[in-house]
Amino acid sequence: MADYLDGEAALYTLLNGLQLTDDEGNPLEHDGQPLEPTTTFLELPADTSERAAAGKVLIYVYRAGWSDDQKETEGHDRIGVDVHGPSRDVVVAVSQGIEVMLVDNYFDVPGVGFIDDVRRDSRWRRVPAPGRHQQTQAIFRLISRPD
Repeated sequence: MADYLDGEAALYTLLNGLQLTDDEGNPLEHDGQPLEPTTTFLELPADTSERAAAGKVLIYVYRAGWSDDQKETEGHDRIGVDVHGPSRDVVVAVSQGIEVMLVDNYFDVPGVGFIDDVRRDSRWRRVPAPGRHQQTQAIFRLISRPD
């Protein structure tokens, strides 16, 4: 059986440390302060709500629909991307930016492999978040060929 790209590792690498900017290239702000680059997680920390409420943007990347131990995706890896942040405006802007960055594009991800295409399985939407922060969720399909 062929080995395909690990979509979870690919999006973790692509989304970690993004500098968030608006359409004109200015840093996104919250309460008058520029937001720090994003931090990506494969497992959310216990203090996610506190970090997000304090102005951090956290991105949680996870498998959506496939078992971690099955290599049966045949080059179509479904990956969930949750954005946690301090306000609705921030999480919506980040979610829209991620979608624009990923969908219908290809990537050579250092240390992971080549993504031929990214499709939208479930467009981002706001979901209830515990605590004092906001959250969005989307699912992307990463299409790749075997190594």
